[in-house]
Amino acid sequence: GEPLLLSTPIATGSLSEPVLAYTTLRLAQDSKIDLDDKIIKYLPYFKMQGDGYKVMRIRQLLTHSSGIENYTVFYDNPSFAPNAVETTTRSIETQKPRWQPSQVQVLRSAYNYDILADVIGKVTKQPFENFVKQTIFRPMRMNNTTFYKVKDAALPFYTSDYLDYSYKQSSTYPYNRENGGSSGLHASTDDLARWAHQVLHEDNYQFFSKELKTSNHTAVGFGWDINTDLNGRDMYIKESSIGGFNAQMIMIPAAKIAVVVLSNINSDFNSSKIAKKIAQWLDKRGDLSLKAPIHIKMAERIKETNNVPAAIELFKKLKQNALLDYDFSMTSVLQLGTNLL
Repeated sequence: GEPLLLSTPIATGSLSEPVLAYTTLRLAQDSKIDLDDKIIKYLPYFKMQGDGYKVMRIRQLLTHSSGIENYTVFYDNPSFAPNAVETTTRSIETQKPRWQPSQVQVLRSAYNYDILADVIGKVTKQPFENFVKQTIFRPMRMNNTTFYKVKDAALPFYTSDYLDYSYKQSSTYPYNRENGGSSGLHASTDDLARWAHQVLHEDNYQFFSKELKTSNHTAVGFGWDINTDLNGRDMYIKESSIGGFNAQMIMIPAAKIAVVVLSNINSDFNSSKIAKKIAQWLDKRGDLSLKAPIHIKMAERIKETNNVPAAIELFKKLKQNALLDYDFSMTSVLQLGTNLL
């Protein structure tokens, strides 16, 4: 196949959420929507069991605090119909929210952002994908980004043999317009860099607000998971693994730093570790050295010899002679066990 380029559109999965949240906040700034409005104001057909759904707010969709269950998303029979987004909203009519409106909890559910996409479509009187393209992507010159699947998008692959890391193309592509709000974003790396630069340098304090604390050092924002380090530095994170694609976006607003790592193969490739390492280096809080996971070398030895003890001997030898070159952590060793299973 063709090599990935900086301009190649790639499915980014949950990275759709901060982009859709940003779009929603722009509508709020233009007084076309109020985050504290009830969902039924814009979607009168939105219903769930009980009465709690009647007071659910737009803000709760943005922060995953609505109580809507995290239903499994399928891609084997995708819908591209004009009413696909509305279909998702209507599909939970017989379900009950996880908690009562008076409770404040967080449950990450793709349906929050799928329903939010429906809201945007009804408010703007056009498919939400078109609105985002016209008002966000086109002005920012994000010419290779869309909430639709495009013909020249990168294809997904999966690791077919974890001993030699050979791979094959996936037979299923993870796109369904019914879930376009939560996972439909296809973006190139250079376009995401443009978007990140824009949002980091504009006066948009609300986009980087901490909406709900989930622990002493974690919170959720509008489309973000937020980690605060011991020095009080906030790191805004969105991670995704979906159908052969892996993605990680990290922003450190205080330092105007953004890092995006995208991959089109389903394996034990750790995009999160790499993105965090780069972000900390840019923030002058660490070096850029990355050690190769020892389980890869051990897997190669097992492939060559069909002998697990030979891999254990290799581990001992490399730990003695190449300690600084490989990651000998228990996490890496356990990954080998997982891969062998």
